[in-house]
Amino acid sequence: MRNTLPMQRTCRSASGCRRSSRPPRIRISRPPLPPPAPTIQAVFESIQRLSSRIEDAERRTSETIAPIAEKVAELSEQIEQIKGTGGASTVPVERAVQKIADRLDQIESGRQNGGRGESRQAPRPIAEPREPERKELFGLFRRD
Repeated sequence: MRNTLPMQRTCRSASGCRRSSRPPRIRISRPPLPPPAPTIQAVFESIQRLSSRIEDAERRTSETIAPIAEKVAELSEQIEQIKGTGGASTVPVERAVQKIADRLDQIESGRQNGGRGESRQAPRPIAEPREPERKELFGLFRRD
């Protein structure tokens, strides 16, 4: 006896085998069944887990941006103070610029002592001898 399964038939010749009129069976795979619908308790627990995750993320975010928020608040206060006072005054700067301009005009025009009408002479050339500034000494000696 041969090692064959009881349901299996062996053909010894090509003419002795019968062919069935049925086509071969094709297995059609079905999509997997969806999971069973969650219970109300399972949905509630899932919502609670998601809520706690959101709260943790919000807490971490607020801890991260807390220093930045403080700086923004300080800058906002400073801006409001500046707006309330009418802005930074430029009067001292304008006054200093005006003084510099006046002094420059005095130097360019040759005036001395704050523009009191006295004019300064141009410096003498180096090779030229000096003239005596006083022609008399305490009214005692006169050169004429």
